[in-house]
Amino acid sequence: MSDINNPHDKLFKETLSVPDNAKDFLQDYLPKKILEQINIQTLEICKDSFIEESLSEFFSDILYSVSFSGQKGYIYLLLEHKSSYDKYTPIQLLQYMLQIWKQHIKENKTSKLPIIVPLVLYHGKSKWNIGTNFINLFDDPPDDLKPYIPDFEYILYDLSQYTDEHIKQRAVYYACVLLAFKYVFGPEEKFLEKIREGLELISSIIDQETGIKALIPLFKYVFNVVGNNCDIEDIKKIITPVSDKKEELIMTLAESLINQGMERGIERGMERGMKKGELNMLSSLYNKGVLTKKAFEKEAAAVQRRKED
Repeated sequence: MSDINNPHDKLFKETLSVPDNAKDFLQDYLPKKILEQINIQTLEICKDSFIEESLSEFFSDILYSVSFSGQKGYIYLLLEHKSSYDKYTPIQLLQYMLQIWKQHIKENKTSKLPIIVPLVLYHGKSKWNIGTNFINLFDDPPDDLKPYIPDFEYILYDLSQYTDEHIKQRAVYYACVLLAFKYVFGPEEKFLEKIREGLELISSIIDQETGIKALIPLFKYVFNVVGNNCDIEDIKKIITPVSDKKEELIMTLAESLINQGMERGIERGMERGMKKGELNMLSSLYNKGVLTKKAFEKEAAAVQRRKED
């Protein structure tokens, strides 16, 4: 699944696969009783993903290893990026937990299973409306039969239930990402408004090299979401909160994002036929200084070849 078709996955992993971001996130959102049992400084990112390809459009995941009271364990974070929740998500969690245990046994040659703390990060429109115990999927089984039903509890982060002010009080960069996730399925105008609010937060670190690098995946996410509805002027408005701190970034970021948009347009054009006015769009971008002469000539030649074909 490409980052264009599933921008949530790329931003999620580029944000929470950074150890400092992951530690901040877990320290902010894990229950206190769990934090007391782990040594957050032992946290490591495990590169494996357990999402099957057929579900990669709807789920993303990250596995962390961490020490629980001196013993190796795992924290499994599952992002569900649907506009509404899937009541069978706990079945997916159980399946992935089984895979993690199998992998651990194979790699560590042990008969003892490690603890796995499962977390679900959900950013759909509708409120998560099922219990956080696996047994909630069953229709009130008799007490005498409950011992034969597997059960576990997962920690739920339903972003719709957190206020914007609560999110903004978290670590700067991933707070901006959570705001983006929270509003991505809502009206586009609201989504862009919240992105600008988030950038007001991130402007405090924009002079740092890490802060500048952090902007790139976030803006790619925004542009992938709004797609052809976002032009150079829209991008400038979005970037405004940081433009005073790093004015030279504006055109660099804008050019990168516009070019990415054209690549997507080319991809779509090959499937559905080219839209009229593409050369006019390229000329406009060149005249505004977004495209270099070399880039303009290359894209214009490509447009002409497609028309001839």
